[in-house]
Amino acid sequence: MVKTRLFYEIMLLVLVLVWPVAGFGADFGPVSGEICQNLYNQPPADPKLANLVEYRASSQNPVYVLEQNQYLIMSFGAVHDLQSMYNPKDELEVPLVYQRIMSIGAAYPKNLKKVLMLGLGGGRLTQYLRQYLKRAEFTVVELDPAVISVAKAHFGVQEKDKHLKIVQADAWEYLKDSKDKFDLILVDVCVSDTVPPQVKSADFYKEVKAHLAKGGTAVQNVSLKHYYLGEAEAAMREAFGGFDSFETDMNFILVAPEMITKHSGVLSYRAKSRQKKYSFRYPLGELLGCFHRKEPISD
Repeated sequence: MVKTRLFYEIMLLVLVLVWPVAGFGADFGPVSGEICQNLYNQPPADPKLANLVEYRASSQNPVYVLEQNQYLIMSFGAVHDLQSMYNPKDELEVPLVYQRIMSIGAAYPKNLKKVLMLGLGGGRLTQYLRQYLKRAEFTVVELDPAVISVAKAHFGVQEKDKHLKIVQADAWEYLKDSKDKFDLILVDVCVSDTVPPQVKSADFYKEVKAHLAKGGTAVQNVSLKHYYLGEAEAAMREAFGGFDSFETDMNFILVAPEMITKHSGVLSYRAKSRQKKYSFRYPLGELLGCFHRKEPISD
């Protein structure tokens, strides 16, 4: 009996180490309502009522830096759409819930050596992951030089070592010109409060997939302010064949691996293993359990 149990534990560990994972339609186990509520709580913020710190003109997005309570806020355009929040007194806080959910991507890839972020904003997700994945190389692609400048000046983004490279470029053009492969690609792109049409297309997601290393994973933020969920799902399904979906309010996070398997137990095990190794502030297993959409959405 002991030998049999040991055999299965070893086999599961082998799967975790060598098998790319996705948990389509999986149940990641019960999480208490109190834990989920804590993960769901987002600091109140109203950019229209916040104090202006700086305005930066830009051909892409007029960029506002605002202050409310202890938080700095990045917003675009006259409508003051909330783009990013940053607590200068707490480098590990990720105030926006959808960005916490995007960090789930760290549970999926076979490796976490190279990370690509398409869209910088205030850089909160990038900075959060960098605090834990200290040996990983991060590349961030941002179209708007004003956003890059503001993120460095006010939002704690520091490009001081070889582990972070910020590239001022269009995400689509960068992918077409680059030959690099990444273990994790995070996509959170908008221009003038809209998502460029090419970024909504299956061709774009196919290009993203082509830049994934073996066992890699892509994560897409879908804001319902910008486009229909079904539009994003159809494009990602065509490119990847399936995905996991997580939701909160006006945002859905779609997670798609380079290769598909429905062995959800491997994902759960890997999430626990990665959480134990890195001690993420927002635990991967709890994020999986609290925000995963229960209904099956993929074949």
